[in-house]
Amino acid sequence: MKKEELWQTFYRTGRVEDYLRYRFEARNGKEDAHAPDNRRDRDPGKQQYR
Repeated sequence: MKKEELWQTFYRTGRVEDYLRYRFEARNGKEDAHAPDNRRDRDPGKQQYR
């Protein structure tokens, strides 16, 4: 199923199970295949402050 179909199913039913199916597909879909390439480079010797 495509993510859009899964979202529409959740939107219609409002069931938690349908939302979890949507989230699982969103995290494990092709879009996340390049996620490691999008990470920020961190200098291991520096602390990040907010």
